Amino acid sequence: MGRSGGRISGYWHLVPLTFLAVSLVMLGLAVNGLWASYAQDPAPVAPGDRVTVSSSGLSLLRDEGETGLAMCELRSDGLVLPLEELAGGHVRLSTGGFQEVAATAGRVPAGTYTLACASGGQGLYAARRLVFGDAAVVGALGLVQLALALGVGTLVVVRRARAPRTPAPPLSPFTASMRS
Repeated sequence: MGRSGGRISGYWHLVPLTFLAVSLVMLGLAVNGLWASYAQDPAPVAPGDRVTVSSSGLSLLRDEGETGLAMCELRSDGLVLPLEELAGGHVRLSTGGFQEVAATAGRVPAGTYTLACASGGQGLYAARRLVFGDAAVVGALGLVQLALALGVGTLVVVRRARAPRTPAPPLSPFTASMRS
């Protein structure tokens, strides 16, 4: 058992603290992603317009209540980024309600692209790709890690409290005479 006499090393306290720190960072990233999506101001866009796209991608929106798919893609110097048609999920942003009709699939090369639509390109708004689902996954993983940190931390504390205390060695006659 070594010098600790069955006790848990003090370094084990770093494990739940590490889990806690990582989970708080993940929760912060999720909240930041949700806020970035919610607080944006979508810009009106029409086929043939040039749009600047960040690496997170692009979402095409319509005003709330309008229907119709947008069969569009982004083009730039021979690069074509297809936009996936979406079923028009309702989206509430800080500027109002919208229907999301198309979006890039995941991360894309950042740059300036020309919007080209085969049909349904009227009445569209361009916005950064909405990351509500991505933020929800990151937030859920952060919550799982937070629960793991609390569980491991509790086990470490309980184990440390139940560890047998090693009694102090008896004093030698020389040490006993020094104390008196």
